[in-house]
Amino acid sequence: MSYIYQQIKLALQINSIFNSKIRIIALLHQQVMIFVFRRKIHTQQLMNTQLTQQGRRRNQMYKRRFRKGKTEIEEAQEIKAETKAGYTCAAVDTISGISPTQY
Repeated sequence: MSYIYQQIKLALQINSIFNSKIRIIALLHQQVMIFVFRRKIHTQQLMNTQLTQQGRRRNQMYKRRFRKGKTEIEEAQEIKAETKAGYTCAAVDTISGISPTQY
């Protein structure tokens, strides 16, 4: 009788350890998933802000171009100055055919 009792006791101990391990793993997994989800949201927000900034810059450039009616050379010089000031724009100098980042 004591042998069966010991076996049952051992089985219960193993079961409790196993359950607690599963619980710990589940908690860790949950934390990791929350972290990944937060990171995804954060990167998405960053991307959105970058896209809106690029769009704003592009709009400003187009507005400036149509408002002042500049020649392409003046426009290229202005773009060059803007890129030196730390702006990045995808406009290409139509005369030389190179982007402002290659200056």
